[in-house]
Amino acid sequence: MRTLEGISVIVPVHNGAKHLEGCVEKIIRSLRKGGVRDYQIIIAEDGSSDGSGRIAERIAARTWGVEALAGGPRLGKGKAIACSVRRCRHERIVFLDVDAHLVAERIVPAARLLADADLAIGTRYAKSSRHSRPLYRDVLSRGYHALVELAFGGSFSDYQCGFKSFRKSTAGPICRSVESRGWFWDTEFLLKARKAGLTVREIPVDWREKESSLSGAAQQAAELFIELVKYSAWQLSRGQGK
Repeated sequence: MRTLEGISVIVPVHNGAKHLEGCVEKIIRSLRKGGVRDYQIIIAEDGSSDGSGRIAERIAARTWGVEALAGGPRLGKGKAIACSVRRCRHERIVFLDVDAHLVAERIVPAARLLADADLAIGTRYAKSSRHSRPLYRDVLSRGYHALVELAFGGSFSDYQCGFKSFRKSTAGPICRSVESRGWFWDTEFLLKARKAGLTVREIPVDWREKESSLSGAAQQAAELFIELVKYSAWQLSRGQGK
């Protein structure tokens, strides 16, 4: 199997102290197992209050290939990723949520898909995927997906999976153009990538949902719905719906 020239991995972190060290260790093992020796891991710490910034800096100080962007104000996941993209030195970029440890083993396969694609995005809904989540989160997620398809047409099986890889040269500018700072970031990124005509592949991933209450999941769903409506209205005002 041909060795990849290099991969930059971004780990956005907001109050993820209990997951951070284990996540970085799993990423390094995955990269080395996949034969990637020239790698860069950027911990994009985003205004945490649980000591994640200090942990990120400690990991970076003692671990080759790891950098920490820490200690700044809260930017939001999308802005934290966009700032990190500017620091990436490799063409192939992967980002994954700090608590998404099950997908670390998919980093190299996702990066390999970029040989003939601009993006390779994780999907929790492929037949070969396994995911564990409360029923209410599954219902809310699938309902949101139906709304996105209703507003913009079907293209992807999973808009909100926190695991994506992309080419810096083609998808990097789109990543930086996304305006959402909240949960809607992933959806806006994919909708803009599709509009730009970028080639997108999907890769099955196993997923274990992070702990959250019904009220927390409902609040997240409400925020997504509001941002989706706003984005849809903005697109329609410009004559750029479906």
